[in-house]
Amino acid sequence: MAEGGQPGRGLIRSRGAIIGLLTGLNLFNYLDRYIVTAVSPSIQDAFRLSNLRTGLSALSMPLQQADTCFGRSLAIVGLLGTALGGWLADRMTRSDPARDALRFCAAFTLPAVPCVVVCLLASTPAGFFLAFCVTGLLLFASTAPLNSALLGSVPPELRAQGMALSIFATHLLGDLLSPPLIGLAADRAGDVRSALLFLIPAAIAASGMFWWWGSKSASLSPGFSTSPE
Repeated sequence: MAEGGQPGRGLIRSRGAIIGLLTGLNLFNYLDRYIVTAVSPSIQDAFRLSNLRTGLSALSMPLQQADTCFGRSLAIVGLLGTALGGWLADRMTRSDPARDALRFCAAFTLPAVPCVVVCLLASTPAGFFLAFCVTGLLLFASTAPLNSALLGSVPPELRAQGMALSIFATHLLGDLLSPPLIGLAADRAGDVRSALLFLIPAAIAASGMFWWWGSKSASLSPGFSTSPE
């Protein structure tokens, strides 16, 4: 019993502190994305790179305005997509939750492929941000069901290790390898947009097909339930 005779109050405070700490760490985790934006003018001047070479390209939009619109759009679609995906997945994953969750991820990921192509080929800011928002909603919708499938596919005593391995693989294959891969592709293609036009749709399509393949083999771990006890 917590102080003052109110059971669980100290635990609630502890949970709140943990959530606050994780939120703060997550914010710091994303600050590096904005460092590139801050130093990009200096990089362009030092290496004499055009907007086309750096991927700022042909939207005829000031960099500061583009950064603001992109950041706001990403925040909105991230929040809405994650919440909507979790809400829909709870209602669509019934008989076999782990497999159903992966099918849900595939069903929302694969339609993002043509949307991201439209986004990368857009010649106006309105077209770009419209396609970007649709793409973001589709991709973020998979966040909650994917984690649900992960937790439901491993024994309860290994779920922490499974989540840790998933996060490690995400950063290893994403944060570590993607920048040099995109840079190499951009050097070969001549500009960033051409490289992204090949790499991003291919990566999204591969992930969607991987989720579908996983839905054929994933199994529900013992002790996993979709209904509250």
